[in-house]
Amino acid sequence: MLRRTKRRIAYGAAALIACALIAGMGCLWWFGSRSMPDARDAPAIEVDLGMGDILELPDIDWEHWRSVNPDIVGWIHIPGTNVSSPIAHAPKSDPSRYLKHDIYGEWNPMGAIYLDADSEGLLEGGNSVILGHNWASVVFGTMANYSDREWAAAHRAVAIMTPDDEVHLLRVEASDVMPGWTKAKRTTFEGRSDLDAYWQERFAESEMKLVDEATPTDQLFTFVTCSYTKWKANERTVTYSVEVMELPVGR
Repeated sequence: MLRRTKRRIAYGAAALIACALIAGMGCLWWFGSRSMPDARDAPAIEVDLGMGDILELPDIDWEHWRSVNPDIVGWIHIPGTNVSSPIAHAPKSDPSRYLKHDIYGEWNPMGAIYLDADSEGLLEGGNSVILGHNWASVVFGTMANYSDREWAAAHRAVAIMTPDDEVHLLRVEASDVMPGWTKAKRTTFEGRSDLDAYWQERFAESEMKLVDEATPTDQLFTFVTCSYTKWKANERTVTYSVEVMELPVGR
C-alpha cells in the first residue's frame, strides 16, 4: 500500500512538472510572438537594386502600425534571418521602457526592438543605436551571430524601412563583443570629423571585420544585444553598419 501511494505521488508530481513546462513554453511562445510580430501577412514587395539584383521586403501597413503604437519609427528587416519587426523609439522619460514592454505597449519580459532614447531619430544624430533582448534567438538574439565572420558575411545586408516609404539599405562592416559595463555608446557628434573619429575607433577595436577599412558615413547604425561567450553574466554583441543605398518603395 505504501509503495503504491508513493508511486501515485511520483506520477502526480511528474504530471504537475509536465503541465508547468507546457504552460511555460506556451507563455514564452506568446510573449515571443508579440515581441516579433509579423507584417500582418503582407505580400512581399520588390526593390530593384540595379544590375538585376532584386530585394524582397514586406509591404508594411504603416497606418496600422502607427495606430498600434505612435512610438514606431521604422521597420528592420534582415534577409535570411528571423529579424523583421517594427522599431519603437524609447521615450527619454522612460529609456528602458522597451526592455520590458512589447511593440504593442504591453508588459512583456522579452521587450521589443527599439531605438535608444538618446538617439535623436532613426536617421538623425550620426549614430542610430538599435537594441533588443536575446532570448534564445527571439527578439534580437540573431544579432549575436554577427561575432562570427562567416555568418556575418552571409547576412551583411540590413534593410531599414520608414513610414515615408523609403528603404535604407545598410551593410554590416564590423562587430565586437564587449562587457556590458563598457562605455562606448555615442549618439550625437560635433560634426562629421567627430563622427568619423568615433567610427574609426570603434572599427579598429572590433574583433570581427568584413571590410579592410571603415566606410565613411553620415549616419552609423549600431545594433546591440546580449550575448553569452566571454563575460557570460553581462556581455553585449555590438554590430556596426553603414548605409550604402537609399531607395523609394514603388507600389
